[in-house]
Amino acid sequence: LQGAKMFNHLKNIFIFLMPVFIVSQDKVGSISGTIFGNQEPLLGANIILDKTMMGSTTDLEGNYSITNIPLGKYLVRVEYLGFETQTKEIYISVKDEESSNSNLSSSFSDKIGLLIARNLSKKHKGSNFIVDVKSTGLFLKDKILLENNCKTIYWKTGHSHIKRKVKEENALAGFEKSGHFFFNKPLGYGYDDGINSAIQVCHLLNNNNKKISEIISELPITYQSPTMSPFCKDHEKYNVVENLITKFEEIKKNKIKVDGQEINEILTVNGVRFSFFDGSWGLIRASSNKPSLVVVTESPTSNERKRKIFEFIDELLQKTGKIGEYDQKI
Repeated sequence: LQGAKMFNHLKNIFIFLMPVFIVSQDKVGSISGTIFGNQEPLLGANIILDKTMMGSTTDLEGNYSITNIPLGKYLVRVEYLGFETQTKEIYISVKDEESSNSNLSSSFSDKIGLLIARNLSKKHKGSNFIVDVKSTGLFLKDKILLENNCKTIYWKTGHSHIKRKVKEENALAGFEKSGHFFFNKPLGYGYDDGINSAIQVCHLLNNNNKKISEIISELPITYQSPTMSPFCKDHEKYNVVENLITKFEEIKKNKIKVDGQEINEILTVNGVRFSFFDGSWGLIRASSNKPSLVVVTESPTSNERKRKIFEFIDELLQKTGKIGEYDQKI
């Protein structure tokens, strides 16, 4: 195996290759491994051999394999929505099977929205920005936005909700974590605009004269969970959330701590989003289009705190007796 070594491709992203020697009768080889994001296995990540028709998708445990690869040199590309694409050159030789494990650093669309908002705020001081309740907490304390007297309003998740709120608040832009970006005058006409979004990313790159990976790396590190959806019947999910709002108000009032932190703020515009003094937060809301709840957590402090917040949420949910299986968990 040639070139097998630890390396850093982008900040907080790495691939390592471990050779396992096998006898290949047909002069073909294979690669296999596990894909991780924020130290968690990723379901549905795409692993592609560039310039071939060969590839694979990860299973529930993040595992994948690609077999019957002709001998030679290949560029392996790992892609997953909300994460930076990772590539690595590999060599398949007569006696080699390669195991390629990737650990990807997340860059969800909400953080791209924050970078665009930062860039716009320098020219449009005093602007309002709308983001949905699933979005990163970095907006609230962002130094550049605050220096430019910009305000961030967290609002209901959903295309129509964000679009309407952008208009009501005369906001400059709105960013949904799902990737729907809305730009108001003088940038656009208030609707979800993919072309305008791409233009704003180009302005961001041009004004900073850096790679997007370098710009992203300048943001404070946070540990974000994926969107997790435990089953909950349609006719019960809204009552479950309403009862939890009351429960969290009691938790805040009684100063009950989660991982040593007291809740300092509760937002109830769309479910319940509770925040801590260190900037960590958790969200529980009812899905608007399927029989399930939506759970998200984030912590700027540690991955462990992110997990502790989820465990606290999950314990409360299980006690309701109304929750089924999750589509994914951390």
